[in-house]
Amino acid sequence: MEFELTIYAEPVAQGRPRFARVGKFVKAYDPKESVNWKAMVNAEAQRQVRESGFEMFPIGAALVASFMFVFPRPASVSVKKRPNHTVKPDLDNLIKGVKDALRGVVYHDDAQIVEYGGVTGKQYATDGNRPFVAIRIWERTP
Repeated sequence: MEFELTIYAEPVAQGRPRFARVGKFVKAYDPKESVNWKAMVNAEAQRQVRESGFEMFPIGAALVASFMFVFPRPASVSVKKRPNHTVKPDLDNLIKGVKDALRGVVYHDDAQIVEYGGVTGKQYATDGNRPFVAIRIWERTP
C-alpha cells in the first residue's frame, strides 16, 4: 500500500511553540504561520485522498516516508555558487509540520513512520521556479 501527494505551495517549517499565560497556567500554541500551513496541507491531503480513493493506513502499520521540499530560487542565488538549499528553514522542521498535518488523513499517528526512505531533502526549483512539496508514504515490509 502506497500514497503519493504533491502540494504546490512554498513549504513552511513548523515554528517554535509560543506561550501565553492564562490565569495561573501557561498555554503553549503554534505560531499562526504554522497553523495556516498545516491547515492548507491537511485540506489538500483530504482532497487528494478523496479523489484517489485511498484509505488511511491501518493502525499499527509501520510506514516509510519520503519528503522533498522545493523552494523557488531567488534571483540573487546562482546555480553555480549555491546549488543546494543550505539556508533556513531546517529540514527537520519542514518534515514535522507536514507529518502533523497528515495525521488523521493518511495515517492515524505520525509515530507510525518508522523510517525515512527514498529521496528526502530540500532543494531549489530547477524548472519553472514553482515551489512544492512531494510526499510518498508506503508500508514497510517486515
